[in-house]
Amino acid sequence: MKLFFPKPAKDENEATPLGNGHIGLWVYRGGKKETVHLNEATFWSGHYKEPEKKGYLERLSRCRDLLLKNKFYEAEKAMLKGAASINSEEYDPIGDLIITTPGEESHGAALDLSSAVLTVKNKFFSRAYYVSYPHKVFVIRMESGTASNVSFRFSNKNKGFTEMSKNSIIAYGNAIHDGMAFCLYLTIKADVNGTKTGDDLTFIGAKSVTVVGTIVTGYAGWAQEPVKDGKLLFPEAKKRIDDALSLPHAELYSAHVEYYASRFERNKILFGDEKLSVCPSEDLKEKTVSSALVTAYYEFSKYLTLSASAPDSPAMNLQGIWNKNVNPPWRSNYTVNINTEMNYWFPDCADLAECFLPFEELCKKISVRGESAAKMLGADGFCSFHNADIWGFCFSVDEQTCWSFFPLAGVWMTCELANHYRYTQDKEYLARIYPIIKKCCDFVLSFLVEKDGELVTVPSTSPEHRYKLFFKKRPALTIASACDMFLCNQVFDDLIECSSILNVDGEYAKKIAETKKKLHKPTVDKMGRLEEFFPGVKEAEKGHRHFSHLIGAFPLQQVGYYENNEYMTAVKNSLAYRLRHGSGYTGWSCGWALNLLEKTHDSELFSVYLRKLFNDSTYPNMLDKHPPFQIDGNFGAGRALAGMVAVSENNVIEFFPVKVAQNKSGKAKNLCLPGGYKITVEWENHVVKKLSVYSETADAVSFRNQDDGTVQIHPVRPGEYTEISLRIHNAK
Repeated sequence: MKLFFPKPAKDENEATPLGNGHIGLWVYRGGKKETVHLNEATFWSGHYKEPEKKGYLERLSRCRDLLLKNKFYEAEKAMLKGAASINSEEYDPIGDLIITTPGEESHGAALDLSSAVLTVKNKFFSRAYYVSYPHKVFVIRMESGTASNVSFRFSNKNKGFTEMSKNSIIAYGNAIHDGMAFCLYLTIKADVNGTKTGDDLTFIGAKSVTVVGTIVTGYAGWAQEPVKDGKLLFPEAKKRIDDALSLPHAELYSAHVEYYASRFERNKILFGDEKLSVCPSEDLKEKTVSSALVTAYYEFSKYLTLSASAPDSPAMNLQGIWNKNVNPPWRSNYTVNINTEMNYWFPDCADLAECFLPFEELCKKISVRGESAAKMLGADGFCSFHNADIWGFCFSVDEQTCWSFFPLAGVWMTCELANHYRYTQDKEYLARIYPIIKKCCDFVLSFLVEKDGELVTVPSTSPEHRYKLFFKKRPALTIASACDMFLCNQVFDDLIECSSILNVDGEYAKKIAETKKKLHKPTVDKMGRLEEFFPGVKEAEKGHRHFSHLIGAFPLQQVGYYENNEYMTAVKNSLAYRLRHGSGYTGWSCGWALNLLEKTHDSELFSVYLRKLFNDSTYPNMLDKHPPFQIDGNFGAGRALAGMVAVSENNVIEFFPVKVAQNKSGKAKNLCLPGGYKITVEWENHVVKKLSVYSETADAVSFRNQDDGTVQIHPVRPGEYTEISLRIHNAK
């Protein structure tokens, strides 16, 4: 599948992202003056600083006492009195490579998703761009049929300096807030010599030009001080370039394509008939969403995952690894009250388990740094509030409580860690993360408070939302939000399950099980909707972008379609109400809505929001529109597109939970599902025609028939693919 772009990009919302998990390029695709934004995933500002939070526990205690007395507005004021705003560090750009070709005209470009190579056809220099993971370099290969002129210039976004020779550009700089250094090293091989003209390196009368570049930063690990002298980074940069240049270009190119394609091709989904390319700038305008565009979006989600989340890279931030701005929106940090978690909903279903490793590493550092955050609350274990960064900052930013007070963000992250095991069935991985799960439960146990014979979280919030009180007051702090209580239930379930699988901590698991019985259960109001806040109060924004009170249905496993009938009905009612009042208006919110609609089997609304995803929430370069650009929506929606084929509840697989025109026919290869299953399937008119299942460990697989709800159990051979013939197809 290729994405075709008929014109050069005007801005970053049209530019094409390329990457290897470490180095990121944002390419404007030709023209007389082409911009290539450059990023490196570890290039963050500042370094770790333990914040001083004197008086925080005292404020928290006053707030808690007032909440337990139902003095909600007074509690809000008590929590904010004496607040000292702090924040995470930010993800910063390296700079821009400017390529100038006098008289150049673009004749279109294509991004090949199967090879991660962008090709641009021009009047003079046609170009190919790629970023190699094996060799840690980016390459721009330029070929012209006639002798032409081209110049290169680096525009530094940071304080620093640039050195040039006749065939190289070397730039140094430092991130803001007394931050780390970087070294950018570009070599430019051409059939003519280059000359320095001001800030440009110019090649006159060239027919063949190859740019090979790399970026090395001073990041030495989250627990270490960064290197601040860029000259110390040059030897590593030179080694990478020398190693790359020691190979013929064909070999360098092949190494990139083979590494990338071997991972990209593991899993495939084709909706409808196969089409070789789509043109996003045109196809996104169509009111009828084509199956080909849905296929392209799913494939693009795989492409982005491989390009931004390598096994040894940092976790993807709000913009993945692509950011052109110093002081970017929301610091381009880790926002862990939905966005970072959503970044990692996708790899498991797409058979890209190694791309999940950066999220595991992020959780590990948070579980260490978060011990101080928990102590700030007078609690054990670890916790994280809604903002984090590469250094492990995870404290409350101590601003408006609707976003700054969410100490269960670390619980949410931990639940996502546990869910990854359900796909892989990897006990070594489970043993690695079990200490994090236990430490997280230690926090929850110590943070819970007894009220009216039940255990509740207090203070509590529903992320970024408020509720109505008298006289137009809009507090956020409450008792036992639905979001909090679903999270507490889930992490306790995860601990109990993991303890049993690993055969460890039996007594502790019993303690957790007994505590779980006392947890307050989310309540349903008289309209049949889940109550997001304290019973009896109304949400301040009927169409709020978050669906935090529905977290138990997705992404958690607390509310099932075939179980918890009262809660599932309440989820359906709550979701319909929120969408009716305008929710789903950001790209990531639309992606979350699609997953919830899949969970509730609402084909009609799913079709509406699928169209909204493409018409309203996707930029012409296929990146997610918050706005501005955020990458999370690409992965939330990508996960929902996988669910159009099949979902799993309690390890029972169900095909086509939603039936829409776009998934009427198609085929899928190695679609991964909880239980350690991979399915390869072909279908027509929502009827399975051919099916094989790979099982990691189980010796049986269960399928649910949508017509009558019956479950069929089929024997399978662990470690192999087994062909299965379903006796009753899921068709109406």
